[in-house]
Amino acid sequence: MQHNYDFSKVVERRGTGAIKWDAVPEGTIPLWVADMDFAAPAAVVDALRQRIEHPVFGYTHVAGRYLEAFISWQRDRNGWDLLPSDLIPAPGVMPAIRFAIDAFTRRGETVIVQPPVYYPFYRVVEGRGRVLARNQLLEVDGSYRIDFDGLERLCGEGARMLILCSPHNPVARVWREDELAEIARICARHDVLVVSDEIHSDIIMPGNRFLPFVRAAQQAGCRALALQSPSKTFNIAGLASCTVIASDDETGKRFRGTLAAGNLELPNLLSLVAAEAAYSQAAGWLDELIVYLDANFRFLESYIDGKVPGVRAFPLEGTYIAWLDFRDTGLSDDELDARLKRDARVRLNEGRQFGDGGSGFQRLNFACPRSLLEQGLERIERAFRQTGGQV
Repeated sequence: MQHNYDFSKVVERRGTGAIKWDAVPEGTIPLWVADMDFAAPAAVVDALRQRIEHPVFGYTHVAGRYLEAFISWQRDRNGWDLLPSDLIPAPGVMPAIRFAIDAFTRRGETVIVQPPVYYPFYRVVEGRGRVLARNQLLEVDGSYRIDFDGLERLCGEGARMLILCSPHNPVARVWREDELAEIARICARHDVLVVSDEIHSDIIMPGNRFLPFVRAAQQAGCRALALQSPSKTFNIAGLASCTVIASDDETGKRFRGTLAAGNLELPNLLSLVAAEAAYSQAAGWLDELIVYLDANFRFLESYIDGKVPGVRAFPLEGTYIAWLDFRDTGLSDDELDARLKRDARVRLNEGRQFGDGGSGFQRLNFACPRSLLEQGLERIERAFRQTGGQV
């Protein structure tokens, strides 16, 4: 492949309000918050620059150009045929989950999550007065599987919603067609709505394939909402946008009504400009990005296997986050956090944040120039070799 984009360039982010960099001490290498340290595609930056040269920033509707760009993207990348009327704009993936909870459940009803999983799911469920049910993923032969028996039981006990993470953050699974079909069958049997967070769906490693959950849901007669966003794909998370696709007209209508009741049916102007440019002009950028990310993970995996005792990386199928297993070091979670933050001066995400099954793990974001990743890994190696991986 001819390389047209330079992902090795280090972009200075301190002092820009970036949580990833400005919320850690000077001298610490941040490999935690799930945004990338790469410049967004030039097409996106150029489109934003051109738009802000027009001095009026009024209320904005979803123009046909954005709808066409998104539909073409899904057709070309995922073989998913959509109509403009299928697309519902929302002000971000987590706000969309919040409004789905409001639209389809009542206070005191049960919402299922599958830990270890993206920890804001816990906050939004409990913050809306719903009961959180945990269907913990099963660790099998060094990978993760869905506990379908547990899911069936929780659905049968009266749960009203499942929040699916697809691909799954933090364990980096890309769910297979048979797995999605079984989720859809179980939830259809018990009339459980599935809200599928698909924010990482474009970051898929070679040999794996993302499948939109809504297609499995429609085949099984399961009610579902899919939440898509360009934010992870093109490193524009700060522009906060989301497109929601419903499995059926009634589900879509109900969700639209809840957004409208909150006066949130109008999108952010600049997020639309950025998304349209990304979907219509940045496919080549993404293709090269995935090659770079795949090489970064292989470098990380080899480095840890050879130089950091007691630590291993779980397989990566999608996303740009590595799920690192420190359990063989014998360190408690507090000791592990201290070793990384104080001794290595590297900031990762603590595994226990992600709920059941996260103890003894750390999540590492490797979407950064190789030189920065190597520095971070060298620091981890020194910190863990000082005492042979033991406190």
